[in-house]
Amino acid sequence: MAEGLKPHHHQYFEYDCKSHFDSRRHVIVKKVTYMCMICGKLSHETYEEYCPPPKERKPKALMKYRSRQKSG
Repeated sequence: MAEGLKPHHHQYFEYDCKSHFDSRRHVIVKKVTYMCMICGKLSHETYEEYCPPPKERKPKALMKYRSRQKSG
């Protein structure tokens, strides 16, 4: 009779992934859950991704207007 699983090296696959924006630290936090294919053991890891603020773009119409004023 088997008394349980044999000793093995865990072989994980990505089981679940959730992400949210942390407004205090201004980062995207990803919580990834991995599950072992053999025994079903869960392992959790947390990743933080910095997202830079968006670049401010000047409207093209305003740029054309300014260039006309300088030249004329």
